[in-house]
Amino acid sequence: MPVFCFDDRLLHGRHASGPRTQFLLECLEDLDVELTILHGKPEEEIPKLARKSKAEEVHVTGDVSPFARRRKLGDLHCIAHPGLNVVDDVKEIETQGGKPYTVFSPF
Repeated sequence: MPVFCFDDRLLHGRHASGPRTQFLLECLEDLDVELTILHGKPEEEIPKLARKSKAEEVHVTGDVSPFARRRKLGDLHCIAHPGLNVVDDVKEIETQGGKPYTVFSPF
């Protein structure tokens, strides 16, 4: 069951933007799938829907941002998939000295 949850903390937070929200809405429409739309805190809404639909696991786009790490989905069995960022694991790319990049000119 494809799900998207509108989170007011993102919609109306420090990066709020009418054009950004419009782009998001258009992208969701372009998916052309039977999409379940939720509105609220994902860490509350997704577990409710999972329990209601008797889902055994939840698949999410892997996100390592501080915001995402604080937004846990309780005791749900979550499977994270890559694809949110240009580099899914920043530890995979290192300088020739084996250290993380501090300047991102390689991109």
